[in-house]
Amino acid sequence: MKHLLFIIVSMLIVGCSTSNPYNNEKMYDLASQFKDLSQTVDGSIKFGEVAIENGHQALERVSIEQPDKVAPFAEYIIKVEVQGDNAVLLLCDEDIALIEDAGCNAVLDKVYWQALNPKSCVITLDSHQLCK
Repeated sequence: MKHLLFIIVSMLIVGCSTSNPYNNEKMYDLASQFKDLSQTVDGSIKFGEVAIENGHQALERVSIEQPDKVAPFAEYIIKVEVQGDNAVLLLCDEDIALIEDAGCNAVLDKVYWQALNPKSCVITLDSHQLCK
């Protein structure tokens, strides 16, 4: 009976300790910086001196003009989609979505790191519904 209890407790400890590799405190800080980046990219599309045609070009422009905005995300993948004159950004760790945000509003739109899904690094937000 002692062995069975030991096995059950051991499995619970291992299961709970490996359930989510992302520290909430670190991720909330990163989310705040990501919101700032998404608003910067959105602003460069709307108010920049150079016409921007796609998300890659928008992120590249911000990377050159304000590298400190992009630096915290060096170990991640950033996807940018231009929807009309709005930017939607997605932060991924390999193929797992962590944070998604439209830069046109003041709120962080989607947090995914608390419920991780493989192969989820796909932009899902529709800025036409969020940016009014």
